Amino acid sequence: MDEIGELVGAERSWGAVLSFGEQLLDCWRRAAFVIVLCHAWLAMWQSGRAAEPTAGARSEAARWTAAKFGGIAESRQQTPSGRPPFTTDPPFSFKCDGKSSRDLRWQGMTENLYVQGHLAFWDELRRRHPGLRIDSCASGGRRNDLETMRRAVPLLRSDFQFPNMPGVVEGNQGHTYGLSFWLPFQGTGCYLYEPYAYRSFYLPSFGMGALTAENTPAQQRAYAECRQIAPLMLADYYPLTPYNRKSNQWIAWQFNRPEQGTGMVQAFRRPQSADEMARFRLHGLDPGADYVLTNLDSGESQTLAGRPLLDKGLAVSIAARPGSAVIVYKKEK
Repeated sequence: MDEIGELVGAERSWGAVLSFGEQLLDCWRRAAFVIVLCHAWLAMWQSGRAAEPTAGARSEAARWTAAKFGGIAESRQQTPSGRPPFTTDPPFSFKCDGKSSRDLRWQGMTENLYVQGHLAFWDELRRRHPGLRIDSCASGGRRNDLETMRRAVPLLRSDFQFPNMPGVVEGNQGHTYGLSFWLPFQGTGCYLYEPYAYRSFYLPSFGMGALTAENTPAQQRAYAECRQIAPLMLADYYPLTPYNRKSNQWIAWQFNRPEQGTGMVQAFRRPQSADEMARFRLHGLDPGADYVLTNLDSGESQTLAGRPLLDKGLAVSIAARPGSAVIVYKKEK
């Protein structure tokens, strides 16, 4: 099995993919190690150095790779944390050399076996290291599938985060709206410093970049707000509007923590929306209790009964266009 490591030059890149607090290595050495087994077996198979990979051989390869990576952590006496990149074009990797009909027939099987090997590798590594933490960062959210998410978390859910990307603000509103059905924990970065924009990126794992003297107050406010609501975003999720990215609509959602009687509402009035006010029926509240609701913009609080909030809804006014509102609430005892 060491023949695989020799074949792909793996000795140069083992330490690059398990992060131990060291400075990240260059881009090539951080390249997609998770396809190493697929490439290695294909190269050996095509060159006649190996037969078609059997199930037993794939299991052996996964164990060998897990032992190789795990040995790094053991030698450094540290609990490993893994960040598997995937900065390649997957279809290209599965097409073999593309010169024969045999390659085309095996493309789907190659992809299938690769995915099995990818999951088997992480399962074996987690078995060896129960405290292993895996951050699934893969070319900007290309591996946020359910099987991977059973084993990992997306500290960076997408590379769709930079100001020069058209639609990035409303796009990230859409990310939060859709992914929150499936992923309680997710993260992203933000390089925008106006409340409507940076609130669109609030998540349990949130960060901002390009700190300057000019944007320091905005970053301080954003971090303070997100620190307040981030724990609530791990709670029960309820969309309050239909999904949309239209510039003349609102989009809103609610996170509710019934065991503690707390929660929050985020609402966004898009740039072309003519409606200054919207009403949202809330979910998961105690109909017999009162709730204290606080608007984070004004700091003003009001006490409302649970039943009307459930039946008639919460009225939210946003004067700015575009504009946003974050409202936190707590059940009165």
